[in-house]
Amino acid sequence: MKRLNDKQRLFEFEWYLRDLFFRANNRSGEFYKIFEIRNIIKTLNENYLKYKTWNINEISDTLSSVLSILQKKGVLVVRPSHEIVELNSKLDRRQCSNCYYINCLGSDEPKVCLRCSSEKLVEFPPPKSRTG
Repeated sequence: MKRLNDKQRLFEFEWYLRDLFFRANNRSGEFYKIFEIRNIIKTLNENYLKYKTWNINEISDTLSSVLSILQKKGVLVVRPSHEIVELNSKLDRRQCSNCYYINCLGSDEPKVCLRCSSEKLVEFPPPKSRTG
C-alpha cells in the first residue's frame, strides 16, 4: 500500500474532518456549532474505517495540525483552554464538475474546489428532479 506524504495525509484528514462536521449538522437539521476535541477524536476513531487502526495519539496529533489549517482558512475557531472547536458556519457540500471531488465548504470560504481550484461546483448530492 502506498504511504502518503505529510501534505497528502493532512489534506485527506481535513476532508474526513470536514465530512464529520457536515454529517453532524446534516443529521439533525440543527446547526451544531461547538464540538469537543475529545469527541472528535473518538468519532473519527470509532466511525471512520480509515482511522480505526490509528492510535489516539496519531489522531490527536494530526487533528491539531488540521484544526490549525482550518482556523487559518476561517472555517472554525479552536478554543484550546476549553478543549473545543467552534464552527464559524454550517458546511455546504459541493461536487467539482472538473475532478468530481466532494467539497464541504464553510459559507465564508471561496467557492472553489479544494483539490483542483475549479470554480465549477454543483450541489451534492444533486437535487432530486421534481416530476408531477
